[in-house]
Amino acid sequence: KKESQKALLDFLNVLSNAPQRKREGIYSSYEFGSNEKKVKVILLDTRYFREQPYTDGSILGEKQWQWLEKEIANNDAAVTLIGNGIQVIPEEHRFEKWQNFPKERQRLFDLIEKSNLANVILLSGDRHIGEVSKIEIGENKMPLYEVTSSGLTHSYDRHDGKEPNKHRLGKVVSDKNYGLIKIDWEQTPPSIELSINGLEAVTFEQYKVER
Repeated sequence: KKESQKALLDFLNVLSNAPQRKREGIYSSYEFGSNEKKVKVILLDTRYFREQPYTDGSILGEKQWQWLEKEIANNDAAVTLIGNGIQVIPEEHRFEKWQNFPKERQRLFDLIEKSNLANVILLSGDRHIGEVSKIEIGENKMPLYEVTSSGLTHSYDRHDGKEPNKHRLGKVVSDKNYGLIKIDWEQTPPSIELSINGLEAVTFEQYKVER
């Protein structure tokens, strides 16, 4: 794992004094903009610390959880994007997903709900398809969206679109695709639009975030 981490950080030209160079795992966070137009991007590492799936094992590891809790607690951004390699909301497919670690998935939902942050959006990939999912979490039924996109160079173009996902909005996109988030800062609170796009500027799926 250590060799793989170094190889990845070298490939991404991560600075030698960056926090990711000094700890296990490649999780990190970034902020863009300022004041009421600030966006925080949190990138999780769901591989380095992963334990046995379909158990009470951890997917993030306790050190990363503690880091994430601090990142959420000290967050004053208007929009928060939490990205990771595998899907969080979908439950039913047989591939890698947070639902394979149900306690960890619920812990993430609880953390997001209790944060009282206004605009939290999940980002994921790995599936070779694109789709947008939505779930309501907590007693207050907080709406939480997830944009899954993949891939830019190849996709599962033989996908029949029938894979179950009770949280999916619209359809599965099996063409080459990318996810796009548009934020309209002229509105208060900001208006957010999620979409799955493809070649020739085509838009396959598009949704406005509802609060």
